[in-house]
Amino acid sequence: MKHLYSTIIVIVLLVCPFQSMLFAQLALSKVSGVESGNYLEIKLPESKVYLGVKEPHNWVGDLVKAPDYYAAALFYQNTKSFKSGGALIKVTVYKKIDENTLADIEYDMNKFSKNNQKAKFLPIEVTHSDYAAFGRLAYVERKYYEYVTYLNPGREFESGILVRMELKNREATPTEWTIYEEIVRSTHLSPIEEQYKAENIPVQR
Repeated sequence: MKHLYSTIIVIVLLVCPFQSMLFAQLALSKVSGVESGNYLEIKLPESKVYLGVKEPHNWVGDLVKAPDYYAAALFYQNTKSFKSGGALIKVTVYKKIDENTLADIEYDMNKFSKNNQKAKFLPIEVTHSDYAAFGRLAYVERKYYEYVTYLNPGREFESGILVRMELKNREATPTEWTIYEEIVRSTHLSPIEEQYKAENIPVQR
């Protein structure tokens, strides 16, 4: 497994108020702890949730560079791919305004269109076992392709999840699309309070 580290990093991020969900701002606060495994668990105290997402086999799960890209977690195949404009997958947690996720997508797609006069859009089909999923491909032909999936975990959460895959000059390959789907489907939120209770269950002797 290609890890930046051989361990999970539990990282603390602060989610700032956002104007557009595509560009929600995140700032790194501190690295708070380390555990083993390939399921990345990221603490988001302002949202009062943990973000859990699985690192794909033979891909890099980068939590250090992620805040520079306004993301909680960043995924790419390897360093060469990262530097040459290969597939870059970003996972972001944002504060929901309401439960009308489809309206939020349209708002962001309209903003993308205003910034890119030749922008085109296609629906994409991605499903999640627990959350409502809404997908779009926003692209400028032969220049820029962005696969976007919004996950709404329901009214019990004030936060939603945004998973994006960005590529330059080309569409995603079948393998890259499979990896993207894997990341989307592995992503979950859990309340910080529940995690704390689970970690502090007394041991029966």
